[in-house]
Amino acid sequence: MQYLGRSRRAECTLPGAPFNGTAGRGGGRLWLMAGERGQLELQVAAARKEDLFYVRTGFEAQAGPPRGSSLEVRLQQKHTGQAVRLLALPEVRVDDTRPCVLPLSLEPVHAAGAGVLHVLLDGKHVRGSPYVVHVRPGPILPAATLLLSEDGSADVAYTSTGVTGRLRLVLRDAWGNRCRAPEPAEGMGGGVAEPPMRVALVPVAGSGGGQRLSAACLEAARRTEDPEEGVEIGSDADGGVLLYYTRHHAGRFAVRLMLHGTRIELPMVVRVLTPTPTPTPTPTLTNPNSSPNPNPNPKLKPWP
Repeated sequence: MQYLGRSRRAECTLPGAPFNGTAGRGGGRLWLMAGERGQLELQVAAARKEDLFYVRTGFEAQAGPPRGSSLEVRLQQKHTGQAVRLLALPEVRVDDTRPCVLPLSLEPVHAAGAGVLHVLLDGKHVRGSPYVVHVRPGPILPAATLLLSEDGSADVAYTSTGVTGRLRLVLRDAWGNRCRAPEPAEGMGGGVAEPPMRVALVPVAGSGGGQRLSAACLEAARRTEDPEEGVEIGSDADGGVLLYYTRHHAGRFAVRLMLHGTRIELPMVVRVLTPTPTPTPTPTLTNPNSSPNPNPNPKLKPWP
């Protein structure tokens, strides 16, 4: 005595989700984390009478234990178009007389992005399969953090006093996926906790020519809590991190980045230059009694 049609009674959901509530008919989206084993659940409803099937050999009906089912999970990512097998089980024991929940541990995926997850039971798609799935980037790797100037340099950025400069902060995980800026967490009592990312420009002791910064420049640059001397954090349309800064004293500044309480050393140096004053043109004095169009050749008489 066998029960068929398991793929029609099975559905893949997130762990702990109600049946028919997260994926498939529920209209939800599955997600995975790059570099980690994906944890999903395969929920199989109990069989009905119409799912009962007799296996006959000749004219004799044979009854026996229910046979197992094969299970395969494949991920097809949109940016590559290739299908990657995340799980393959040749035989899965399912009790058809009652609802069953099977935990699935998938192989880790390293490339972030959108894709389609195919869940096949006995070679057939389960309910709602293929699912829309999104692979999120992994945790931010401090060693992979990159700071770029507006011209793409990772070593030095130039700006003038009183002019707002801009830097681009590139955050990546251990597999090279770009990460978004961390969102501030909610603190106790409903307030906002300590921001996960802090950026400041601190002065360096000397310049490339061996000259030291003036005392006024050092004192002004140390006031990192002053909004006028602080760094504003923004974002672009692609989710990248943009840093806006304005300095009113010339000098060389290093970028200090604190991410979740960890200081990240960056090779970037910001050079704030004093703009060269434009020389004022000397006005030309003219004789008010002179003719506006004098005759350059006095021997020639003007045309009457």
